Amino acid sequence: MNIKNLNRMNASKFFYFFIFIIFYSCSNNKVSFDSKRQAITSSYSLSKIIIENLNTGDVIIIRKNKNVKSSLVFMNKMDTINYSYFSDWLEEKKLKSFSLEPNTKYRIENASIGDATNYVLLMETDNNKILRLTR
Repeated sequence: MNIKNLNRMNASKFFYFFIFIIFYSCSNNKVSFDSKRQAITSSYSLSKIIIENLNTGDVIIIRKNKNVKSSLVFMNKMDTINYSYFSDWLEEKKLKSFSLEPNTKYRIENASIGDATNYVLLMETDNNKILRLTR
């Protein structure tokens, strides 16, 4: 085996490794809103959703429980089987209840995949606490 063949083998290994990395990191934080079910949905598992009340600045963190594969988070009711709800950034203050406020603007952010850019939805509730997408 000569040096040229060795360089070709190294280049070939690098190329396959590069392709593997590209396909492996194709996950993203894109979400959509299902207005009929009042739910955030994704093609990937939703492990961390951040809800910010734009009127008060309050934050709710929704964190997926262990061994749960869920790509749906209902916004009009708590799902304590699949998710835990926190009222602080350190996720120490667990909530016993959570509901959206009427006539309020929210920033909903999917931060599930750490190496991907967070995806943001801007939404608001009406008098009946029904969410609608504003952007």
